[in-house]
Amino acid sequence: MIDIKTDDKDVTIRFPKDLISENCLERLLERLEVEALASKNKMTEEQAWELSEEIKQSWWKNNAASILERIKNR
Repeated sequence: MIDIKTDDKDVTIRFPKDLISENCLERLLERLEVEALASKNKMTEEQAWELSEEIKQSWWKNNAASILERIKNR
């Protein structure tokens, strides 16, 4: 059972510990933080798109060799 309570400042969500893994809970909290930051940003859609492209290029540059090596070894 999931119980949600709110007051003027907080939201409290209670559920059985075995409902989701700790890893899943951490990812959920990270997602909430990202959503909170995104709601406050002042970027235009174009600026956000450019940033996402830079991030993808950087990620690929940093991970390409590892990814390609894993593909070769299959």
